[in-house]
Amino acid sequence: MDLMQRLSRLARQPATIELSKLDRDSFYKSKEWARLAIEIKARDNFECQICKSQGGLQRYKLIAHHIVPLTNDYDKRLDKDNLITVCHGCHNTLHYNNV
Repeated sequence: MDLMQRLSRLARQPATIELSKLDRDSFYKSKEWARLAIEIKARDNFECQICKSQGGLQRYKLIAHHIVPLTNDYDKRLDKDNLITVCHGCHNTLHYNNV
């Protein structure tokens, strides 16, 4: 199973935690998240790790993605080991397209 398939499976798990839109938005707008997202992108050399695993290179429109979603383990929201840099296209594929 490749990286896209593994991450997609985790991203599409049924939610086990009810998280309001207000709580989710507040978290993603926090200074703590903004700093950590930049740190994760730098750790991953400002490269989409999925594209890289497939032999490509994407360094634009990058997102710090939660491997285990907030709605499955809110305690991991700031865990660096639960974050990976992906491009916008791969992020959409993880959540919305069949892989």
